[in-house]
Amino acid sequence: MDHEEHIAPFASEAERIPPVTEICEKTKTASLSIPMDEDSQSNTSLKDTLLDHLANSKVAHFKSQQVEEPELSFEQKRQIAEDILIHNPGQFLSRFGQFLQSQHLDYFTEINKRCESYEVTFYLQQLRRFHCKTSNEVDVKNRRFEALKKLVKEGIYFSEKEMKQRNPLLYQQLIGQYLTKKEVEDRNNEDRADINSWVNLLLAQIERDQMLCLREQQKDYEDGAIEEFDTSDEEQEEVEDDYDEEEEEEEEEDSKSEHRTENGSCSANEDQEKENGRCLSSKNQKKRKQLPGKEKELLREEFVSNMYRSFLEGKDEDFDYSQVDLNPEYECLALRSQDEEEKYFDSETPEFVADECGSGEEDDDELDTYMKNLKPDSTPSDLAGKFNIML
Repeated sequence: MDHEEHIAPFASEAERIPPVTEICEKTKTASLSIPMDEDSQSNTSLKDTLLDHLANSKVAHFKSQQVEEPELSFEQKRQIAEDILIHNPGQFLSRFGQFLQSQHLDYFTEINKRCESYEVTFYLQQLRRFHCKTSNEVDVKNRRFEALKKLVKEGIYFSEKEMKQRNPLLYQQLIGQYLTKKEVEDRNNEDRADINSWVNLLLAQIERDQMLCLREQQKDYEDGAIEEFDTSDEEQEEVEDDYDEEEEEEEEEDSKSEHRTENGSCSANEDQEKENGRCLSSKNQKKRKQLPGKEKELLREEFVSNMYRSFLEGKDEDFDYSQVDLNPEYECLALRSQDEEEKYFDSETPEFVADECGSGEEDDDELDTYMKNLKPDSTPSDLAGKFNIML
């Protein structure tokens, strides 16, 4: 199946990114060094605050170190950051901007008023957008969608084997239990073809054990949720039944003699019903295992769509979303270019990024609209059960 057919329904989830108009009339090719002679005590205090905050960061990278080198001290980190800030504010924002707080950006706004730099202006726009919740959510959604398309094209992360490893219960409910014996053998042969050493054999066995363990955990969780739901219904029924308990006891007492005389025939009927139930269950099970190709394909598409949605919603626990959410390389450049072009022809008045937070809330959010229209999440058993009704 062509992967583009699976991705197509998710194309509507890509957000229309509010345009970012360049403030500078002329692009400067080199970074501009801005003198840092603060005239106000407040600006000096803000500078010290942002440097202290950055030096205390556990994720900011200050310099390359050898394995045996000791960790940089607070003073060393602060000094490195201050040197870069003084000599090249644009580089400072590029390197450390994402680790600053929104109020720290006011410092660069003030110094940029005195000596405007295209580089500083550019990174201020990006960071204002990063700290604006609405705009940042839009960027994250679009970057994940671009990453999804890239991963599908590469064919590894969203291969059937990898998706089965991440959600084995859903795979078993929607695909695995309907595979023919030949299909199972073919998949096993494909898996064995990749094993060319004892190490790979051991790793494959570990992955299989982990997958089976995860499937059991998912099954226990699903059964627990269903049992809790059933228990709530039973408690409600008990409350309603207590009201008529006395009448039921009287009716039960009156019917005891009748049940004694018909006990033999009732037992025979019950045994027959149980036997018929087992036969019917066996037939249904056999029937479920022999789904027509169309129904099997629909179930497969449902499984793949669920895996795509899980990725877009950030539910893949083993995936490092920071490599996507904070990476501007995953921005939907086509949509951004289109928006900027439309904005250029619609208006000649520059708009600043600071106004985007407000406009972002007013614009229709296509992905939010899509998610709101989705039906409540169903368990794998529910999804598989829908197709039993069709048979």
